[in-house]
Amino acid sequence: MPSHNGDRNLQGGGWLRPAVFGAMDGLVSNIALIAGVAAGATAAGANQSQAVVLAGFAGL
Repeated sequence: MPSHNGDRNLQGGGWLRPAVFGAMDGLVSNIALIAGVAAGATAAGANQSQAVVLAGFAGL
């Protein structure tokens, strides 16, 4: 009986994994930027929601 070692040799789909990882990296970076700006605005005691939204768009 031939043994199956679990290796998968996918041909032609090599772009999907880097695309998913790149998109997730961009989302995490943008969320971290928004969280940092929101925390800074909260620590300053101001409700600067416009600054948080602007930082989110700038991060894109």
